[in-house]
Amino acid sequence: MQIQVPDDTKQLSIAAGFANVDQFVNSLLRKERERLAIQAGIDAMDAGQVTDFAVFDREFREKNGLKSR
Repeated sequence: MQIQVPDDTKQLSIAAGFANVDQFVNSLLRKERERLAIQAGIDAMDAGQVTDFAVFDREFREKNGLKSR
């Protein structure tokens, strides 16, 4: 896939500590995926799709054979 980038992208990439534009773009894409995952969690919380931590902890420990605290 080809994308057009501003003329100064190579200089920006190097200034940001990346060896090349590909590494810079991949870093930006990874950060965007992380941001979207965090936003999905916030949206789920806002929609009330949450489990009390104590309930989650108990169920997780039972499922995975871990001792209770």
